[in-house]
Amino acid sequence: MQLYYTFSQNLYLLLLQVNGLPSMQLSHDLGALPDPSSEYTITKFGLMHDLLQILFKPTPVAQDLAQHLFDLQVGITPGPLCNDNLNSLCVDHKDLENLLDSVREFVNRGDYRRIYPSPDGEIYSPLISRMNGLIEKKFSESAVKPRTLWQLHHLYTALEKKLY
Repeated sequence: MQLYYTFSQNLYLLLLQVNGLPSMQLSHDLGALPDPSSEYTITKFGLMHDLLQILFKPTPVAQDLAQHLFDLQVGITPGPLCNDNLNSLCVDHKDLENLLDSVREFVNRGDYRRIYPSPDGEIYSPLISRMNGLIEKKFSESAVKPRTLWQLHHLYTALEKKLY
């Protein structure tokens, strides 16, 4: 299996492409329908069906996520609980969208195993720490102080432990 990843400008890991077999292609003439009995067709269409189900199946997860965030004492900004004295981390609207997508993907994953985030996400801590240092260095003289990747890494790992 071949996977292609990239990072968004906010350093979110994005899966770009999944290839069951890197050389796999639908073998048919241009303009003709693929042979539905072909193993390549069955595998490719099955993989695409599963991937679309994971990403886009409408699964209600907001209430569960809200409870997990409350249990982890994570504040939502703007809001009365978002105070450095009360919470070590506050998430904003964009973070909530990403967290909802992440939980929805987890719930819809079926028999697939997610590599990251995962309950054993601490194994990625050295990499995340290094990336966080590079980001902080880049923004050290800026008035804008982005939420640290390090904080989000720990939040995602803690959520995964609650979901498993």
